[in-house]
Amino acid sequence: MRSYLKIYANVLLFLMCLLEFSNFKSSSTSLILSNISPYFFILSFFLTFTNLSFGTSFTIFLLTVAPSFNLQLNSIFGSSWITFESPGLDAVLGWALGVQLVTRSKVSVVRNDDFLKFGVMLLHFWICISIAVTIARNLNENASSFTLPGFWLALQHVRDLSRGSAFFPLKDFFAYSTGVVFFLKLVDLRDQFRLLKISQMMVFFLLGVCCNFALNAFTKMTGKGFIRDGLDVGLNGFWPDLHAFAGLVVIVPLILLPLLKIEKVSRTFKAFVIFSLLSSIVSLYWSGSRFTLFTLLMISSVYFGIFSLRQRGRTRVALVFCAVFIVCGFSFILWRGYRGVNFRTISNIFHDSSFASINLVLSYRPEIWKAAIEMYSHFPFFGLGQGNFQFLSAIDWFSGSTYLTSVNGQNTHNFLLQSFVELGPVSLVIVVFILVAMYDRRPNSWGKVALGGLLGILLSNVFAHSLLIREMLMLTFFFLGLFCLQSEAKDNKLLNNKVILSFVLLLMVLIPLCINEIKESFQTPPFDFGTHCFINRELDGGWTSGIYRVSLPESAHKIGVEILELPPDTGDRDFDVNIKIVWSDNQKSMEKTFRSKDHPMIPLKLSFMLPYDLNGPASLLIKTSRCYVPFDTGLYYDSRLLGIKIHDLEIE
Repeated sequence: MRSYLKIYANVLLFLMCLLEFSNFKSSSTSLILSNISPYFFILSFFLTFTNLSFGTSFTIFLLTVAPSFNLQLNSIFGSSWITFESPGLDAVLGWALGVQLVTRSKVSVVRNDDFLKFGVMLLHFWICISIAVTIARNLNENASSFTLPGFWLALQHVRDLSRGSAFFPLKDFFAYSTGVVFFLKLVDLRDQFRLLKISQMMVFFLLGVCCNFALNAFTKMTGKGFIRDGLDVGLNGFWPDLHAFAGLVVIVPLILLPLLKIEKVSRTFKAFVIFSLLSSIVSLYWSGSRFTLFTLLMISSVYFGIFSLRQRGRTRVALVFCAVFIVCGFSFILWRGYRGVNFRTISNIFHDSSFASINLVLSYRPEIWKAAIEMYSHFPFFGLGQGNFQFLSAIDWFSGSTYLTSVNGQNTHNFLLQSFVELGPVSLVIVVFILVAMYDRRPNSWGKVALGGLLGILLSNVFAHSLLIREMLMLTFFFLGLFCLQSEAKDNKLLNNKVILSFVLLLMVLIPLCINEIKESFQTPPFDFGTHCFINRELDGGWTSGIYRVSLPESAHKIGVEILELPPDTGDRDFDVNIKIVWSDNQKSMEKTFRSKDHPMIPLKLSFMLPYDLNGPASLLIKTSRCYVPFDTGLYYDSRLLGIKIHDLEIE
């Protein structure tokens, strides 16, 4: 199995580097002016090749400051010429290639790492299958004729992660594949471990956290910089939003105690750790991520309180003082109010415990999670497909969520739930296998630091979605690899032959159910033909994704409309246009359906009288029988437009 794992890692690295190098096709001058990110690949590769430890440390530092580096620079200096599309992933691939060339045949995989590495590889393989099914489902519904050359063109540009939506499946393929390469190559460095200075790597990670704090302090004082959610509260450092940033800084408190317990580090390092802790707490407060802050405070107070019972003397007094101080600080924050949450709002929840009240206070999380479970219930074995949640949640009848429909689709704000809904129970079985493999290992001091980092990332994704940010995904694989490096197998292993056989049998039961569900899903809404045409999304130039909506004046009694059809969408096939008028007051409606065989790009002219006087608010709704799916499957380089365009609308 060890040889297969090594082959898998090398093939994956070769593919990712091939996609990375495809970005260098343009000339150096135009590349520098349009996108600087690939040069982080070269820089990280060079540093790793010359100094393995420093190259790794630099890559970790870049992951903590990379996600919105260009937005901050452009906002502060008032320019827009700097473009970093995803320097963190570029740096990781450069690091991995550097490791491959430095170590070459010197690397030998340790037997105790096999199960953990195999579990990660298996999860990646399942994600790739889910991505393939997601694209197939959408292309089937789309009934489009995308060509293989067009698909390869999309693969060549899939590393340009700042373009288009942040959630489409091919982007997930690039990110997860890069992360898995990161993990596998890091674990393979066991023989080179003496060259890796773990303390240096943690210093660079904490330095990145402090840089985020410094940027937030600068923004707080000057008002300059990219601010996603407001200057008063909602600062996000070098990260695209407050929840992602909170997911980064919450790691520091959870690795504090393991770091301070390490005996062979200097006092200067411990002082820097404490300063980083203070910076992270202030940054977490500035971020405005309520759930992350409150959960951290509650967990910390309970931890210090329970831990104090096992201590004596001054240590117990100090721990009790810390617990009381945290509780008092928590109470002060609620007394003062924090992003609309205070003692009064909490009291109102107990007095008015209706779903609507709780849903509003918790920023629509319960409604989103309910919608996630509802959508998952339609496909309980295979799931919705990797990267498909945001798009499907925009369909009102499928998600059943008014909020998700109103924002044209959204993520779950719980990455763990979203992953389960998209990947199904097979992924859960594989994740449990990985957790059992981790439980079978006995971490040393640095291994406990890595475990604390993983717990911090886990905490930040229960009520938020920081793992949607690719650099956070890379940090997850880094801490997982560090845990693997800094732990040894236990004597009494939980992962014995009987447990492994149970996992295999469970997968053998689930896989046929998944295959059958995939087969039937191509004839089941929302993956059947034409479903996605009914998503309200207007594109540039007036083209729509297949639905057009406009309010009507009360005096309207006659409507004339010219609809411009899209050539690749209609061709010589029949093209149905459904026109519906809805009166919101009395719920009356009228529908007319027209079938077109006109030549493409010749406007379809329709005119009709309204049978009733409106006498109130009304809207005109025009739908088409088919359209191109308004969904970034990674094929957004196809320049064909979507749906229809209202060429002329007359209301008398």
